[in-house]
Amino acid sequence: AGEAALTTLGFLGKHAARFYGRRLHSDEVFEMVEDELDAFATGNCERMDGIQVDVSKLKPEVLDELARLEEERLKNPKGFGLEMANGYENDLCSGAVRPKAKVYEIKDTFHPARYYSRPDEKAYALLASEDIKEGDPVAIYGGCYWDNAQMNFQQPTPGVIDLAAEDAAPPGADLYAYEIPTEKIKMKHTLPKYMCVESLSKGGVARFANDCWCRHLGKETVNVIPVNKWFPFDHEGRKMGIPVVLLVASHKIEEGEEIVSDYGSGYWRGVWKRLRTGKLA
Repeated sequence: AGEAALTTLGFLGKHAARFYGRRLHSDEVFEMVEDELDAFATGNCERMDGIQVDVSKLKPEVLDELARLEEERLKNPKGFGLEMANGYENDLCSGAVRPKAKVYEIKDTFHPARYYSRPDEKAYALLASEDIKEGDPVAIYGGCYWDNAQMNFQQPTPGVIDLAAEDAAPPGADLYAYEIPTEKIKMKHTLPKYMCVESLSKGGVARFANDCWCRHLGKETVNVIPVNKWFPFDHEGRKMGIPVVLLVASHKIEEGEEIVSDYGSGYWRGVWKRLRTGKLA
């Protein structure tokens, strides 16, 4: 099994290099999804419209602290620390502006995401819908918020959690999660050291951004980086704020170019452990 896995990964790496090493017109590789709801349905995921922030799973004391921090930020914005989502970014977070990317189905069998998917499953990618300047936000990574303890990244096998805990994130959520450090908030607070946002069961188009599969080809294959901003919003009649994740262009992105991020080594360690134990959904 080990030799077979290595052979498979070697084949994948070889053809991923072939794919990324040549310039392809998008219509050779991708086909636009006419209704993005179909792509979300494939992954049993609910598309979030409007504000892509679901804080219903956070504990009451965390919500209270988020409300208190927003009140303190309004009194002393310069001393808050974490930058605000302003202008286009704020509109993006609120859902008033559409992301600068659209979901496409992958048709080319040499695309790593297509090759690595089951034959009976569709594979998707996120492509720029317009030219994007370096530093511009592309999409918000929306979804459900948890504190780090609820996501339970620290388990020997990521995602294996105490299912008896009603406030715990569902298995597999950690593979769709970004950890958000709260240390940049300079005001004294009692928030968890890390908060998490995941898009396993609900989210926006950012969940379709694929990983940089060919790390040996350098940073050129990554064109977005995650950036944390503070986003004020109303929740059940209360004004509060929360740190959000924005995918921001790390260099100029041309219209039709695939949006590629870096999932990090922890993601692939989690995937590999699941493959070895047969628990990968």
